[in-house]
Amino acid sequence: TQMISWNIAQIARLVAEREDAKTIIFTGSFLRRNHAAQRKFASAFRYWSNGESRALFMKHEGYVGAVGALAMSNLIREESQH
Repeated sequence: TQMISWNIAQIARLVAEREDAKTIIFTGSFLRRNHAAQRKFASAFRYWSNGESRALFMKHEGYVGAVGALAMSNLIREESQH
Protein backbone atom coordinates (compact mmCIF):
# COMPACT_ATOMS: atom_id res chain seq x y z
CA THR A 1 0.00 0.00 0.00
CA GLN A 2 2.79 2.42 0.86
CA MET A 3 4.63 2.15 -2.46
CA ILE A 4 1.41 2.36 -4.50
CA SER A 5 0.29 5.40 -2.52
CA TRP A 6 3.62 7.19 -2.96
CA ASN A 7 3.70 6.48 -6.70
CA ILE A 8 0.17 7.74 -7.29
CA ALA A 9 0.77 10.78 -5.09
CA GLN A 10 3.98 11.65 -6.97
CA ILE A 11 2.28 11.41 -10.36
CA ALA A 12 -0.66 13.48 -9.11
CA ARG A 13 1.72 16.05 -7.64
CA LEU A 14 3.58 16.42 -10.94
CA VAL A 15 0.30 16.94 -12.82
CA ALA A 16 -0.90 19.41 -10.16
CA GLU A 17 2.36 21.35 -10.43
CA ARG A 18 2.03 21.49 -14.20
CA GLU A 19 -1.54 22.78 -13.89
CA ASP A 20 -0.66 25.14 -10.99
CA ALA A 21 -3.19 23.45 -8.68
CA LYS A 22 -2.64 23.76 -4.93
CA THR A 23 -5.46 21.55 -3.66
CA ILE A 24 -5.98 18.09 -5.11
CA ILE A 25 -9.10 16.03 -4.44
CA PHE A 26 -8.62 12.27 -4.58
CA THR A 27 -11.46 9.82 -5.13
CA GLY A 28 -11.81 6.18 -5.97
CA SER A 29 -12.27 2.75 -4.50
CA PHE A 30 -8.58 2.35 -3.58
CA LEU A 31 -8.91 5.24 -1.13
CA ARG A 32 -12.40 4.48 0.13
CA ARG A 33 -12.07 3.78 3.85
CA ASN A 34 -8.33 3.15 3.34
CA HIS A 35 -7.02 5.51 5.99
CA ALA A 36 -3.45 4.20 5.77
CA ALA A 37 -3.30 5.06 2.06
CA GLN A 38 -4.89 8.47 2.70
CA ARG A 39 -2.24 9.28 5.31
CA LYS A 40 0.53 8.21 2.90
CA PHE A 41 -0.96 10.32 0.09
CA ALA A 42 -1.29 13.38 2.33
CA SER A 43 2.23 13.12 3.76
CA ALA A 44 3.79 12.48 0.34
CA PHE A 45 1.92 15.45 -1.10
CA ARG A 46 3.09 17.75 1.69
CA TYR A 47 6.65 16.50 1.33
CA TRP A 48 6.95 16.84 -2.46
CA SER A 49 5.25 20.23 -2.52
CA ASN A 50 7.25 21.61 0.43
CA GLY A 51 3.95 22.18 2.21
CA GLU A 52 2.48 24.31 -0.59
CA SER A 53 -0.16 21.79 -1.74
CA ARG A 54 -2.63 19.62 0.07
CA ALA A 55 -4.52 16.44 -0.67
CA LEU A 56 -8.20 16.10 0.14
CA PHE A 57 -10.26 12.91 0.11
CA MET A 58 -13.96 12.73 -0.67
CA LYS A 59 -16.14 11.03 1.90
CA HIS A 60 -18.85 10.06 -0.61
CA GLU A 61 -17.12 9.78 -3.97
CA GLY A 62 -19.41 7.33 -5.73
CA TYR A 63 -20.87 9.77 -8.26
CA VAL A 64 -17.93 12.11 -8.83
CA GLY A 65 -17.08 10.57 -12.20
CA ALA A 66 -20.67 10.94 -13.40
CA VAL A 67 -20.82 14.58 -12.25
CA GLY A 68 -17.51 15.28 -14.01
CA ALA A 69 -18.73 13.64 -17.21
CA LEU A 70 -21.93 15.71 -17.08
CA ALA A 71 -19.97 18.92 -16.54
CA MET A 72 -17.63 18.11 -19.43
CA SER A 73 -20.51 17.24 -21.75
CA ASN A 74 -22.13 20.60 -20.98
CA LEU A 75 -18.82 22.38 -21.62
CA ILE A 76 -18.31 20.57 -24.92
CA ARG A 77 -21.88 21.32 -25.96
CA GLU A 78 -21.44 25.03 -25.17
CA GLU A 79 -18.16 25.21 -27.09
CA SER A 80 -19.67 23.52 -30.14
CA GLN A 81 -22.50 26.08 -30.25
CA HIS A 82 -20.06 28.97 -30.65
